[in-house]
Amino acid sequence: MLSVALKGLAGRKLRAVLTALAIILGVAMISGTFVLTDTINNAFTTIFTQSYKNADAIISAETAFTNDNGNGVQAPSFSESLLPKVQGLSDVKAAEGAVNDDQTKLVGRNGKVISTQGAGSLATSVNPNGDQRFNPLTLTAGNWPSGPAEIAIDNHVASSKGYQVGDTIGVERNGPVQKFRIAGIVKLSGVSLGSATLAIFDLPTLQRLLGRVGKLDLIRVQSNSGVPTSKLISEIKTVLPPGTQVRDTEAQVKEDKKSASGFTSFTSSTSCSRSPPSHCSSAAS
Repeated sequence: MLSVALKGLAGRKLRAVLTALAIILGVAMISGTFVLTDTINNAFTTIFTQSYKNADAIISAETAFTNDNGNGVQAPSFSESLLPKVQGLSDVKAAEGAVNDDQTKLVGRNGKVISTQGAGSLATSVNPNGDQRFNPLTLTAGNWPSGPAEIAIDNHVASSKGYQVGDTIGVERNGPVQKFRIAGIVKLSGVSLGSATLAIFDLPTLQRLLGRVGKLDLIRVQSNSGVPTSKLISEIKTVLPPGTQVRDTEAQVKEDKKSASGFTSFTSSTSCSRSPPSHCSSAAS
């Protein structure tokens, strides 16, 4: 029987080689997919953890519903009047509000949106007035943006598109393109944003751009030295209005990762649909 099989393969060398190659490529693709998924998950964890630098608790609005994948959608904004109430609590050392967005597009000199190849067009607010304890970004040139005419952009866009401090760049969000002077160039230390773009403004400017004047998306809170996080959270809950919630930083990172799980789950399930269940089961474990 073995002799017959070997003679058959010898008579069809091309078919045998192609079959073997297909098997090798298939296994390599599946293995590579799970390595990629783990890499993406680790990157998300790093980004989310860094975004809450020096914060012990995070206040956000409650998410009232989920999307078709069972993941929470972006929570609504809440009134910034909550911020001074939190800052006045006895166990709070510092608290700062922020707004964020993933649809704020940068527009190049040619009048076209700078492509992110499907990644986010991210925007976030910073405090330009000295205290950067909650700011995960690092300035590589210039200054933090301050006032309605200034922006900071990420170092990848700056280098790939030839932008420098003092140049003008367009921003598209909720209306016609607006022009901003580049006050600074920034990076997220230790993490590559890939093809995503990042636009940074001071809080009032980004609130206006997003149509969220008087609103916040989150409040980062740092406790006084020696105060247990559980005690801090209990105190914060006494001033929270309906529709808002507070989590410790670790719990907030886990919640944020749910928004990324749809992509990684799709990547894994797509690969598994093209391979034997036993292989996917062992690879996923």
